[in-house]
Amino acid sequence: MKSKDDLIDIKSIKNDNLGGSKPEFLNAQAAKRARKFHSSFKEYRATPLTSLKHLAEYLGIKNIYVKDDTVAYAIKKAEENNWHLVQDTAWEILRVYAHMFISCNDHVSSRGMRILANPIADDKQIISGGSGFVGLGLLSLLMEKENLRSLKNELQLDENSIVLIFNTEGATDTVNYRKIVWDGKDSLLD
Repeated sequence: MKSKDDLIDIKSIKNDNLGGSKPEFLNAQAAKRARKFHSSFKEYRATPLTSLKHLAEYLGIKNIYVKDDTVAYAIKKAEENNWHLVQDTAWEILRVYAHMFISCNDHVSSRGMRILANPIADDKQIISGGSGFVGLGLLSLLMEKENLRSLKNELQLDENSIVLIFNTEGATDTVNYRKIVWDGKDSLLD
């Protein structure tokens, strides 16, 4: 019989093709131009960083910040403007500058969704779809599971870590969201 930890399918690949420490185009001028561009859309709403300090304390790290961009633009408008090009551009950056790529199964993303739906103390509740918080599900498992310690150490996650997570998907599939958050779909308890 498999243990619960064996159900967590996480694979990582270290990027040996790093292009440097920081892309030259990531500077204050580029940030100002990007902010001006995004602000030009009437659908745009600025989204603040949200601290999940109690969750960070529980996981043993310094802090977790969430940038919830699910409300920044209307999804329909993004589709009309072919925003998949933004994803293509992001990949061109990530494949050169990301230190590691990690894949995981639905248990991990569903865990992230449940954590956000049930915040600790006065941390803010955030509604997220599966791709929106797979990173938080992964972070929680890396910090808690002994069998993931080598990956946690390789990523240098410890009590001094400050983690920024971008939520890119709300509960776009409300039926599946309820199955995951209310009924425990994709839970390690299954």
